[in-house]
Amino acid sequence: MKKTSTKASIVKYTLCAALALCGASAFAQSGGAMVVSSGSAGSGGVYDSSFGRKTERAATESVGNYYISLRSIYHPLHRVENDRGSATFDDRYLAGASIGVGYNFAPWFRAELETSFQSGDYSEYYAGWWGGWWYRGRVEGTLSAFTLGVTGYFTPPFAEGWAVQPYGILGLGLISIVDNWTERYTMWDGGMTWINGTESGSDTDTGVSFSIGFGAEWAVTESWAVDYSYRYLVSSLSGDSDGSYTVYSSMFTLGARYNF
Repeated sequence: MKKTSTKASIVKYTLCAALALCGASAFAQSGGAMVVSSGSAGSGGVYDSSFGRKTERAATESVGNYYISLRSIYHPLHRVENDRGSATFDDRYLAGASIGVGYNFAPWFRAELETSFQSGDYSEYYAGWWGGWWYRGRVEGTLSAFTLGVTGYFTPPFAEGWAVQPYGILGLGLISIVDNWTERYTMWDGGMTWINGTESGSDTDTGVSFSIGFGAEWAVTESWAVDYSYRYLVSSLSGDSDGSYTVYSSMFTLGARYNF
């Protein structure tokens, strides 16, 4: 009985050592991934501890690859300036979307060619004396903005390899704004003359826009990433009816990026 027990112990320890060796070999071949399964194989109860490292490596491994981006845009307008003065927008904003194609030049720098379409309705009331007449009226319309530009994204060196990466933004592009408007007004000369009128039209202004900002990106997988950003824009425009002017605005974006 004692010999049988000793043999059984030797066999038991040998099997345990073999299983441990196989487990260590599989762990090394999987790159240190630990898989824990709960339930049956089809239950979906699997956790891969290497996922975090995979997402952290996503930015580095995508260097030299192209990518596409798609973002939603919320774009409040702050104020406008021209040679006659400045005015503040009370509640005027644009909303839309952008699509871009970019290239990962280095773990800390990528650049993309981006185009966007944005639009928004507005309504403004005015009243006052001009040229001996008292005016009162309302202008309503729709602004539509088309942009095409190049944007650079800079990740600080200390953030390389992070799953969530902060970045800075510098951009320069072309912008075209179309204003389809309708104006209803009343004119009074201070005496017995009253004039009511309605006018409508469409103005197109073009120019250059500069942007600076910051954001953060989360690498969900090695190919997919989501990001949120803020940009401050200064747009210099000119048109036949409005002359030259500068618009100051902010832009908030939420989007996704796919690395090929």
